[in-house]
Amino acid sequence: MKKLKIVFVFIFALSFLNSCGTLGEGLSMKKKDNTDEFLVKKKSPLKLPPDFDELPVPSTEKTSSDLEKDSSIKDLITEKNNEIEEKKNEERSVNQSLENFVLDKIKKN
Repeated sequence: MKKLKIVFVFIFALSFLNSCGTLGEGLSMKKKDNTDEFLVKKKSPLKLPPDFDELPVPSTEKTSSDLEKDSSIKDLITEKNNEIEEKKNEERSVNQSLENFVLDKIKKN
């Protein structure tokens, strides 16, 4: 029985010392070499292309094709708006007719 206690204390002491070693490593202020988590690589600065000055300047004048595109877009927008207005008017008329129907039923009773 005494030998069993001694073996148990010996095993407990070994495990305690082992955990103290890892605890000591964790508490020490030693740097770890294996993490490059926040490493920032510097890149070379941006440069202008060699023929940058030779590039054409965009014109501010509108061509006839641009005007046609603008007018077609405006037409599409107005058509869509008209469709939306028609749908709203239909919904209003349906709601009004339903409301009138319900009011008539209430008046009859």
